[in-house]
Amino acid sequence: MQSAQGFCQLGGQTVTTGGVASTTKVMQSFVATTVSVFNAGTATLSTIYSDNIGTPLANPFTADASTGYWRFYAAGRVDIQFSGGGIATPFSIFDVLLADPSALNASALTSGTVPAARLPNPSASTLGGVQSHAAVATQFLTGISTGGVPSAAQPSASDIAGLAASATTDTTNAANLSTGTLPAARPRQSFNCVAARLEPGRRIPGTCTSGAGASGTLACPVWHRQGWRAARSAGHTLTPSCPRLAASSSLVRRPLTRC
Repeated sequence: MQSAQGFCQLGGQTVTTGGVASTTKVMQSFVATTVSVFNAGTATLSTIYSDNIGTPLANPFTADASTGYWRFYAAGRVDIQFSGGGIATPFSIFDVLLADPSALNASALTSGTVPAARLPNPSASTLGGVQSHAAVATQFLTGISTGGVPSAAQPSASDIAGLAASATTDTTNAANLSTGTLPAARPRQSFNCVAARLEPGRRIPGTCTSGAGASGTLACPVWHRQGWRAARSAGHTLTPSCPRLAASSSLVRRPLTRC
């Protein structure tokens, strides 16, 4: 808190002597005036004190009846109005700043906003000023430096709880698969050709079944002896090392072309 004090005086007054008013203007003092203290710019009476230790003082209060001296303690900005005690029209002193120098220490402030430079830097155990950080898609905050600067990064799969193991597995690589069934077009196939009775000069249906293995070696020696070989329905010849032979393929007589 800080005190405001003075005498109730008003300038620009004349003095009458022997019924004649002076032409010289003087400062006139008033005693026992009513002193009203308002929050600056309002009609709200301020909380004021009679000393610096917080003893309440009525508002309004009366200035000294002999000297017109007045004093009160308060904090902030106030308007001081004087009336009564011979004052024809009340007058005021506006926007009086009552600032205790000790209150200029940021640790003593209880209201208002301090400049950013007055904020302390944060630490692991104390609060402090922190800069803002614009949101970035797919990123999350990873930390705040002791200078109050946030950092962000995109999380890796290991940062996210509850993911299935397949979330970190390349499922486009067949070698990584351990369960489930692949579509027919995906497996690498081998085929066992089931022999059928061969009749020269005719197309005889053959039966091909998918089997396990990395290659599709054709082993049909009886066909070889008779000049037959496995072929696709469209007539594309398949050599014994070809890994793919579609179901419903036919056996086609092809003289002079041996496996």
